[in-house]
Amino acid sequence: MARFVKHKITVSGVVELEPYDFFFLAPEGSYTGLTTETGVDATLADAEVNMPTCKVEELVKSGKVKRKYLRVRTTGGRTRYIKILHSDQKDTFDADIIGKTVQGRVVEAVVTRQSASFA
Repeated sequence: MARFVKHKITVSGVVELEPYDFFFLAPEGSYTGLTTETGVDATLADAEVNMPTCKVEELVKSGKVKRKYLRVRTTGGRTRYIKILHSDQKDTFDADIIGKTVQGRVVEAVVTRQSASFA
């Protein structure tokens, strides 16, 4: 089982030049090499280590953080989906992430799950 470590995500603030930082727990290595595409950073400064963490559910409900699913292929040819978060500051996330290697697999597509709506 993967060890959970604290990650920092930077989202837009009320004033454009003052972004907010939020902290959450994610499996170690989940965002390796994806800092520029997602806005999530696993390397924390000494002062940030003791900052309080937020639940991922609360971050997604805030509207400042988006949850996406990355479609990848395993070595056996099976399709798998990797859950990932990205900041609202990253407008070109879908185009930037395709073709990148995430957790040892190449991303084929980005999927945005839709909530069920009843008319």
